[in-house]
Amino acid sequence: MKKLSDKQLAYDLDILRHGGPEAVTVFFEMAAKCHDKGGGDEYLRYWVAAASPALPEADRHAILVGLLQNLFGDHEVQLDLRHDEHTLQ
Repeated sequence: MKKLSDKQLAYDLDILRHGGPEAVTVFFEMAAKCHDKGGGDEYLRYWVAAASPALPEADRHAILVGLLQNLFGDHEVQLDLRHDEHTLQ
């Protein structure tokens, strides 16, 4: 599996460090490219491990919220409070 070139990675990480909407877009675009490469989770994990520390905290939160909204929009979420445990079903 071919990873990103050092030059491409450095360019993307620079954008991520600046934060904002462009950084979030680059994060998702590169994640999609990693997924499409067919390298399985390994390629995607490589990108997330390299990219997420470069993002400002507010942008990491925005990405997480977006992913959760997408997940919850496609699945019914119920809290099971019978045993003081919160579980997604």
